[in-house]
Amino acid sequence: MNAFFLLIVVAIIGLALWLQKHAETPHDADTRAAVELAEVNPTSPARSPSPNGQVSPHSYMKRALDRARDVRDAARTQTQQAQEP
Repeated sequence: MNAFFLLIVVAIIGLALWLQKHAETPHDADTRAAVELAEVNPTSPARSPSPNGQVSPHSYMKRALDRARDVRDAARTQTQQAQEP
């Protein structure tokens, strides 16, 4: 009797894990398509200054992301130029 309940619990856990694994697969495909689309269109919206000189508490994060993108793009172009004959 205990083995029967143990078998039921293991089956339920296995089913839950299987469903979770197959539920996240389409999400990964959507993310990959968005990344590919972003790489195809390298243009980014123009930066605008904050209105009336007010500083957003998250502006340092935005600047850090902008700087990281600029460094990534510069390194990518430098690598491509170094590989040209």
